[in-house]
Amino acid sequence: MKDFSFDYIYYRLVSFYFKWDGRNGITAVIGVSMIQVLTVIDIVLFFTRLNFSRSELAPYSKTIGYAGLGITFLVIVINYFRYRNKYNSFKKKWKHESKSERRRKGVLVIICLVLPLLLLVIMGIL
Repeated sequence: MKDFSFDYIYYRLVSFYFKWDGRNGITAVIGVSMIQVLTVIDIVLFFTRLNFSRSELAPYSKTIGYAGLGITFLVIVINYFRYRNKYNSFKKKWKHESKSERRRKGVLVIICLVLPLLLLVIMGIL
């Protein structure tokens, strides 16, 4: 499990969507970027909600939304250039994983994709 990182998540997502996206899978880039941005949003939202009520944040919601959209786009662009043409090197690194290790890491990838969204929904409800 020592090799589990955003690189590994990217590799597994590209492997899953390889038929549709090819080696530079934009779906995988968006997936990794989503995890990164939503994790930061979850942390910021948690501390913001500790200090401000919904009514205090409401006048700034549109501005916050545009800023979040801009940051998300920036992270996608950065990740695209970071992971461009890296699939083959990642494949060489992880192609000899045992089936059980691949399954465990696959579960972790799914958790990493779902958990930031789940936390955001929970904080939105509370």
